[in-house]
Amino acid sequence: ADAEADAEADAEADADSTPFTREMNDAFMRYATSVILGRTLPDVRDGLKPVHRRILYAMQGLSLSSSSSYRKSARVVGEVLGKYHPHGDTSVYDALVRMAQDFVMSERLVDGHGNFGSVDSDPAAAMRYTECRLQKLSSEALLADLAFDTVEYVDNFDGSEREPAVLPAKLPLLLVNGSTGIAVGMATNIPPHNLAEVVDATLLVVNSRMAAAGTGSPAVEPTDAELQQAVPAPDFPTGALLLDTDGATQMYKEGSGSITLRARSHMEPTARGKSQIVVTELPYNVCKASLLTKMAEAVNAGKVTGVSDLRDESNRKGIRMVIELKRDANPELVLNLFYKHTKLQSVFSASILAITHKVRDEDTTGSIAMDAIRLRPSPNRLSLRMVLNDWLDFRYTCCIRRARFRLKNAETRQHIVQGMLVAQARIADVIALIRASKDSAEAKEALQCGESEDDPVIGRPGLFLSEAQADAVLALRLSRLTALERGKLEAEAETLAETIADLQGFIADDARVYRQIAEELEAVKQAFGRPRRTQILKGNTGSLTMEDVLANDRSLITVTNGGHIKRMPASVVKRQARATKGSMGVPKARPDGMDDTPRASDMVAHFFTCCDHDMVFVIGDNGVLYALPAYQIPVATRQSRGQLTSTLLGLPTDCGIASVVSVPKEQWQAIVNSTEDSEDALYIVMMSRDGLLKKTRLSALRSATRKNGIKGFNLPEGDYVRWARLLKAGDDVVVASARGNAIRFTANEVNLRPRSRTASGVKVMGLPDGDWIVDMEVLSKGDGDRTLLSVTARGLGKRFKASELRTCRRTPHTVGVRVHKFRLEGDHLTCLRAVEDDDEVMMITKQGVVLRQSCEDISIITRNTSGVILKRWHEEGTDEADTIIEVVLVPKQDDIGDDSDGAASATAKAGMGAELV
Repeated sequence: ADAEADAEADAEADADSTPFTREMNDAFMRYATSVILGRTLPDVRDGLKPVHRRILYAMQGLSLSSSSSYRKSARVVGEVLGKYHPHGDTSVYDALVRMAQDFVMSERLVDGHGNFGSVDSDPAAAMRYTECRLQKLSSEALLADLAFDTVEYVDNFDGSEREPAVLPAKLPLLLVNGSTGIAVGMATNIPPHNLAEVVDATLLVVNSRMAAAGTGSPAVEPTDAELQQAVPAPDFPTGALLLDTDGATQMYKEGSGSITLRARSHMEPTARGKSQIVVTELPYNVCKASLLTKMAEAVNAGKVTGVSDLRDESNRKGIRMVIELKRDANPELVLNLFYKHTKLQSVFSASILAITHKVRDEDTTGSIAMDAIRLRPSPNRLSLRMVLNDWLDFRYTCCIRRARFRLKNAETRQHIVQGMLVAQARIADVIALIRASKDSAEAKEALQCGESEDDPVIGRPGLFLSEAQADAVLALRLSRLTALERGKLEAEAETLAETIADLQGFIADDARVYRQIAEELEAVKQAFGRPRRTQILKGNTGSLTMEDVLANDRSLITVTNGGHIKRMPASVVKRQARATKGSMGVPKARPDGMDDTPRASDMVAHFFTCCDHDMVFVIGDNGVLYALPAYQIPVATRQSRGQLTSTLLGLPTDCGIASVVSVPKEQWQAIVNSTEDSEDALYIVMMSRDGLLKKTRLSALRSATRKNGIKGFNLPEGDYVRWARLLKAGDDVVVASARGNAIRFTANEVNLRPRSRTASGVKVMGLPDGDWIVDMEVLSKGDGDRTLLSVTARGLGKRFKASELRTCRRTPHTVGVRVHKFRLEGDHLTCLRAVEDDDEVMMITKQGVVLRQSCEDISIITRNTSGVILKRWHEEGTDEADTIIEVVLVPKQDDIGDDSDGAASATAKAGMGAELV
């Protein structure tokens, strides 16, 4: 028994004690709820946080309307602190300043006078220096209906004052001005919108309810597409550009999304002949001073090139940031680099999180009964439709409460007027009752009494007036007893009866309620609407690719027979005169026997130029094609070998590179985006070592960008791909052999029809014993005036007119005609290329020496000749084993300067040149 008694005592003690964890949990939840509901999150009904609501209400109490004089901000802050907001003065003043800043609020609620900060994040002046008053929008759209009992009032923090729980907003201010706040475990970041657009979207919902009112059917709400057509995207007070609306669409549907903003800019010429970018509008919440600092840091760090100066020329008229460019700078590239590295382009992460209020008890008729409302505030993520519906429900209740307030006042006044009319009708009895009474209380009582024999005052019938009517009769002046005044009272009684009937009909008719809401919205739009400030750029997502931040410069690309590939700026090789030695473009192999490493036999196999945005096709000798943008090829110096293609492209280590071709960016984009081949479609023509030729549409090779490439040539065993070129329908193909023979034919349906990607090829020409194919060239339509450049392995070359090489029909037995005669024993043809007088060529030897020459320095002679010396070798004979293996045409767009070194030019004229290693 004692043990049981002790156990019961222990249980009672445990029940009375509160565990620490439970107490901490309860205390934290109370704190979190207080922060969420009472400080940081706005209310969906009026779009305000408690501190903003209290400031506006206090300013109305101080009679600071839009037409009144300004009052010190310190006076407003003191009023708010003393009556409604028991927190620090800094939080109240910061909130007041925010409502007065036109670069923060889409529609300002406070009219500030003085220094209220700037877009440079300069703080506002102290509250004792600044003055403020209400904006007209605040007075008319937020506070005007407070006098009509439209919202509930609650006690302040100490119970000494009453304040509105919410303001009767006439428009969805949550969307118009947005809001931002960080609560406990949640945050909100609502972007501002254009007032006129928000009103248009709200009217869509109002009209749908108006059409369904009285029908008994649910309202057919507008679709998401219709709502977003009215509100396409946020409208920020700082203007700028909004890229695409996908993020806004997601935000409107799900309550959160990312919106990309970009500064507005334009180009201006300078007096010194340069160009400058002028930025006039910044993304929302971007500090101009910090942005300029970050831009300068990006330029100094080399992340942004082409900028010579940065200036801030902003003034009271607006923002003006000047980016002065160098003469050779690309403005679009400079802007893209700034977009990537600074907040000149920023992302607004939107989250529509607000306090909503659910109705727990509703009228059975479907209309909300104001005396049955039980509000339960809670934070919720809202879509555009939910925001509009929640606000409209609230506005509906405000209109009903306002009508009931007016109805109550009208009924009260009608009751008074009826009593006054009775009193005037029996004015003699009224005067007699009053004169017989000892005081006003007895007179009031006499006026309220009816017929009674025990009437202590007089023994005659009473007037049956109510207390309110009796007070009104006793307060009458004698001048109101005239016949004219009676006529006024009768007219007023008639008007009051009509007003009461109208208000009763209004309350019972939902369609009239929604019609009034629509009229109020139209009035607000008419008075305060303005054009959109943030321009929407549809189709531009704002995502910057490598092509957007990399200049489309001309580059040299080399590929060695060991599988190394690299990219070099074209400016690393200078123009030189004919018969010079050249400069080192790749690592030089050592003489035989002095180096047995793989590097010794890694010679240059392919060398060409392209733009960095072009698509580069790498054709393996096994017929597999790989495609990648040129800028993905690593940049290297002239002396380095570059990166292995096996690691860059996934090319098998036992597979060599047959050829490399580039497709201009515009043409590749057209191929990728097109669904069918056009008449001027591009083809790629490939030829194997044994002379098998194949033409394939480039559109069939779209998937070559994948890691493992695609099969493009079905080769017989033992054969491999050697050359590849681009051509269009109707172009001519020229094929040359080592013994100086060449064949030219048109790549039409007869000579060379297109084949499928995995098909084999056809025999291109007949070859005698000891001869082999050395080159393939494509002549486009209209190339009749061009010349063909033939170069031998030992450095002899010439030009002859392309018209001397006539077209013929391709057959497997066609040998062609002679295009070069050889003067040196063992010499053979290396290449045959189509050039013009103003073209330049680069020749590269087996040991990596690069020589650049102008074609106008190479003589034009007849087809069957040996040519002139293009490359002079060392007199010591150390490069006797070296031969020219590749010749590439330098495009005209390349703006590489001439080698103006005097000594080098003098030696070049002497025949040896200056070696650049």
